[in-house]
Amino acid sequence: MVNRPKRPLRTLLMVVLLALLASCSSEYTTHHQSDGDALVNKLHQAIQQQQWEALEKVYSEAYLGENSIEMIRDRWQGLINRFGPLKGFHLRAKQHDARLQGEFYIYSYAVTFAHRTIGEIITVFRSGQDHSTTISGHRLMIGDGA
Repeated sequence: MVNRPKRPLRTLLMVVLLALLASCSSEYTTHHQSDGDALVNKLHQAIQQQQWEALEKVYSEAYLGENSIEMIRDRWQGLINRFGPLKGFHLRAKQHDARLQGEFYIYSYAVTFAHRTIGEIITVFRSGQDHSTTISGHRLMIGDGA
């Protein structure tokens, strides 16, 4: 009896196993993108209607720990005083980034005022542990990105 190497069978089993693992790993896919989209829409609606108290429901506790509702309100009011009434938000791009701790959805918007358009970057985080979805980052960029 001749002992033949079992490499073809072993290789086939490895390929099948890898395919199964790849197909099962998708807790972190873009199928939660609509949750992020809805949260950003709530944010923009609250800003346009100046319903500042509604922001407590969209921002993460960590973000609100560094940026009080009063600070956020004053920032937007300052922009309105400087550039005129807020006209709208226009999506430029969005990106999904899956990590072990959860998913990040990054949105880039043009924010149009009566006399100026500025940039806005919003980061939405969906926790891999408790599946909560909140805005964890929000940056406004005037001119040179500052």
